[in-house]
Amino acid sequence: MSNSLSLVICLITIINLLSNATRMVGCDLAVNWRKIGEDLSEYRLMKQAAEIGHLAQCLLSADNTSEAVWYSSHNRTCHEFVCNRGPNGCRKCRNAIRADATVTQVWIRAQPSGQFNCWKTFQHRVSSNLSFDKNWTDYSTGFGLEEADNFWLGLEQIHQLTKHRGRRVRWELSDWDKKWYWTENFNFTVSGPEDKYRAVIGEFDSAASSIGQAMTTSDVGIQGNQFSTPDSDNDLSPDDCALERRGGWWFGYCTYFNPNGIYFDYPTALSVHYTQMPMMYHCDGCPSPLGQSYSLRTVECMIEHWMP
Repeated sequence: MSNSLSLVICLITIINLLSNATRMVGCDLAVNWRKIGEDLSEYRLMKQAAEIGHLAQCLLSADNTSEAVWYSSHNRTCHEFVCNRGPNGCRKCRNAIRADATVTQVWIRAQPSGQFNCWKTFQHRVSSNLSFDKNWTDYSTGFGLEEADNFWLGLEQIHQLTKHRGRRVRWELSDWDKKWYWTENFNFTVSGPEDKYRAVIGEFDSAASSIGQAMTTSDVGIQGNQFSTPDSDNDLSPDDCALERRGGWWFGYCTYFNPNGIYFDYPTALSVHYTQMPMMYHCDGCPSPLGQSYSLRTVECMIEHWMP
């Protein structure tokens, strides 16, 4: 069969099946494409091509490194995007299932089954509108409105998501200059309530980190620690870290990562001292301002999840 005929067959197949996950049968690049919602503000435009006659042609010509593809039928242009926060760092599960004006419908590469991976948020801080100074019951069951806002998924749900196998976990921070920092670890698990939801994290992924192995160092804690809340002290310190730090976490010795501490708004956050128990991060050797007990603008913690 000639190359031109193979291409025609491939194009016809795609056009007939584009409403679902589409398998490019007979193409040089056998790819399963899936249409999902995405927040393109987290991406940057890698390539744009004009005079592209149809979506199938746009997908066929997509670069292997592109993470999201958007086709404008009105302008007949093909747009390819990559994540601004490291490879595969942008795809949030909460955006994928939306179909409203807050997201853009884009095409991504999926598994042969149509499944695709995304980030399931279990902790998110974006403003001072919700205090995270909560008790054990609240942290066990979860609180907050939705993942895009101030949110805690709940320890029991985190346990259920990780009890059968370790998941990749992503820690994402931003400062008041709106600069982003991130790091990822393999094999994150959280045990059940009988073990106070103890957290274990594996090695960090150097290819998916802008701040090194920040979450596995002793000054950050987490590794192997039980969860503590102001009314349930399970840390390793003679002090009650959660009570002192004004929020629950996997504390060891009242460490320098306090993502559920007090949220200070701008510009107050720039002059807050660590003794005021802010939502802070301190990491020796990390880029400024993270090396100085910095009161953060946002924190988001996520688990890799597979969507059907």
